[in-house]
Amino acid sequence: MIVISDTTPIISLLKIRRLDILKMLFHRIIIPNAVYKELTDNHQFQEEALRSIQELRMDNRHIGENIFQYAVKMIENK
Repeated sequence: MIVISDTTPIISLLKIRRLDILKMLFHRIIIPNAVYKELTDNHQFQEEALRSIQELRMDNRHIGENIFQYAVKMIENK
């Protein structure tokens, strides 16, 4: 399964050191550029966020206004 994640669930899981839950639940994790920027600009989580993004192979993508169509296209091309 594929998920497009917002910042809040990632930060919440980082706080409890359980970001691995995302990888257990989803085959592919996509984070929009805005989420990547928000995570890596936050000095409190910057180092851990960068490491986790790399370890979990989160896919950092530009996602425009119509996120639903993008998500459907990604699922169809799976």
